[in-house]
Amino acid sequence: GSLAARAPCASLAVVAAAAALLSLVARADLAPARTSLPPLARATAPPEGATSVLLVTLDATRRDALGCYGQERATTPSLDALAAAGVVFEDATAEAPHTHPSIATVLTSRWPLEHGSISGSPRLSARVQTLAEHARTHGYRTAGFLDNPWLGPDFGIARGYEHLDQRPDLDRIARWMKSVDGEPFLLHVHYFHPHGPYELRADELEAIGGTTATAEARESVSAYVPAPVIRAGEVPGRHPFDDDELAWVRDLYLSEVRAMDADVGALVALVDERVGLDRTVVVVAADHGEEFDERRSLHHSHTLFQELVGVPLIVRPPGGGGSGARVDDPVGLVDVAPTILELAGLPPLPDAAGRSLVPLLRGESLDAPAVIVTQRYAHAGERRLAAIREGRWKLHLRAGPLGPLVPDGRPLADDVALFDLAADPGERTDRSGDEAATVDRLLKALGRWERGALERIGGDAPSARTDESLTPAQRARLRQLGYGG
Repeated sequence: GSLAARAPCASLAVVAAAAALLSLVARADLAPARTSLPPLARATAPPEGATSVLLVTLDATRRDALGCYGQERATTPSLDALAAAGVVFEDATAEAPHTHPSIATVLTSRWPLEHGSISGSPRLSARVQTLAEHARTHGYRTAGFLDNPWLGPDFGIARGYEHLDQRPDLDRIARWMKSVDGEPFLLHVHYFHPHGPYELRADELEAIGGTTATAEARESVSAYVPAPVIRAGEVPGRHPFDDDELAWVRDLYLSEVRAMDADVGALVALVDERVGLDRTVVVVAADHGEEFDERRSLHHSHTLFQELVGVPLIVRPPGGGGSGARVDDPVGLVDVAPTILELAGLPPLPDAAGRSLVPLLRGESLDAPAVIVTQRYAHAGERRLAAIREGRWKLHLRAGPLGPLVPDGRPLADDVALFDLAADPGERTDRSGDEAATVDRLLKALGRWERGALERIGGDAPSARTDESLTPAQRARLRQLGYGG
């Protein structure tokens, strides 16, 4: 049937496109949030010949949207080239299915339960040190060009960036790099492109081979899908698109991925020109994925299935050295900061929960298999979602808003699901009924993990109550992107 009969997407597109244009105009003159921080009294000089760091984080980027992860369309030539000179982690997991807690984990090597960024309360605990703060103590210059309002100065995640800008414009980045004047640096750039709203990039769509969507589907959906329409699609069955229209929506998304890839390529080329990739650690990771009807839903943040928490992770050591190697060991974004610091020759973060992946870069093994936990607080009905990975097995758990994830006694069967990712990467067949011993083992491991995390922060789990301290301007900007209200 027509889209108009199911949801007012066509009329919404006109209104939302106008709102987006106004937003872009407002952002055009967006000044950096800050350009300096007071000097640190206890900072040490950087090591002789210190290696700089380029950390690139990609918003809402599915793993299978990248050519180096199997995408057949020419979406990511720049990232594919980077992967060919580095190491591709084929089984990396985000510790949360949405931006702030996931990026907070990248920058602190702490679980969301520890760093305090949880649903409804997206603020980083002041007790947790960030990668940028740590780098400053060792004489590094630091900058964040972070194109997402949750990563701005209001939510704690950007602590330690001397220069903080929410426009990852190449000219602005180049000016900051010139000001560094040869000093070692930590440069973090976050690209928002693939996040909703989806907007057609016509040149990029042509570059990836055009579309297979019908003319009727393209006309029905239009060349712009507003963020509120995508966000409303988190509820199963609520998105307004049929199969033909979904094909076009995916095309819009992939055209955004291609545009982001071009920006990544230009950024890497700039760093190579100014500093040299032989003296730079380059790490690329996504904060989470995006759903396109795998569970009859759209968008992200609402489940812990692989389409949302299985993310790309590419590490290019200084000078390359990876030669396109691929690592299939399960790893987490909690491991990113320890890996960066070891490659840069810097001491580890205090109390890091993750571990360096440098042995895997060398083709060696880690001491023990990883236990990786992903969580979503304050889900529908204030439920908590958790998933624990151990090797091929992944256990999903739903819990109440308070108390331990795994209380005394076994949770209700309806609140537990077990998947064998080796045989069932799409998580379609629940094996909990015939793998009772595996379920029990993983529940016990999840309980131990939670108790250990709480011991490290010396208290109870943080509250998932909605934070009411946002200003009207912050709320308005977030609503433009489909958040809240």
